[in-house]
Amino acid sequence: MTYFNDRPIPMIDPQRCDGCGLCVRACPTKALGLRDNKAVILLDPKGLASRGGR
Repeated sequence: MTYFNDRPIPMIDPQRCDGCGLCVRACPTKALGLRDNKAVILLDPKGLASRGGR
């Protein structure tokens, strides 16, 4: 796991992602989404910091 301002940033392995969407639903910042049935990070970590990580 990578961190930015003491907040975890997920690392998504597209080879292992099965597109179930569990991570998207679990993400408290709504920074994850599905694209072509694979999880992707939608927001830049700096953008998350300005949102207070919530």
